[in-house]
Amino acid sequence: MSSTLKIHANRENAKSSTGPKTPEGKAASSRNSTTHGLSHGFVVLPHEDAAAFADLTDELAREFEPQSPHAQFLLRQMAESRWRLDRVRRYESIALEQLIAGVDESNPESLLVANLSNKVNNIFELLRRYANDAARAYFKAHAELLKAAAQHKAKLEEQAAQRRQERREQEEQDRYNAIYRNTFATPDSWKRENQPRPDAPDAENRV
Repeated sequence: MSSTLKIHANRENAKSSTGPKTPEGKAASSRNSTTHGLSHGFVVLPHEDAAAFADLTDELAREFEPQSPHAQFLLRQMAESRWRLDRVRRYESIALEQLIAGVDESNPESLLVANLSNKVNNIFELLRRYANDAARAYFKAHAELLKAAAQHKAKLEEQAAQRRQERREQEEQDRYNAIYRNTFATPDSWKRENQPRPDAPDAENRV
């Protein structure tokens, strides 16, 4: 099927199988018209599991162990992009279901997808773009996070090497000082042997 025919088929399917039918569903869809969560600032939607997002962030933190505010920012970007991508995949599945069975008005995401379908020519093309954007953002943040981690590791290794060098220099100085004392300093035993005893008679008084 050509691209033009596919678009036309999607439009016709959307007209016949999407969109809430009851007044309650239409009202809910209207309230949700700007809260699909695919663009603009990131937010965990009211019907989503905020604890699950926190768990995702914690899991990534355990894996990548961000060591700086910049690394923590990148990790947050990864978590948000991953959440958006998972959200888009759910929307894609719902859009397919709606082509067959219509809108599930008890499901907030089904209402969101129905509202989107009624506003665009091709809901699947829109979701594909959002999925690509989320995937690119995820992998970009991932690459930057790995780069930041490598730089942090290199900095730590440089500091450790500097400390080792300082210890070697100090040990070398200590050895030099010991050699100097042993070579040029007068031994205490020699000093004691050559010092006159207080009770010893002077040479001129000896018989």
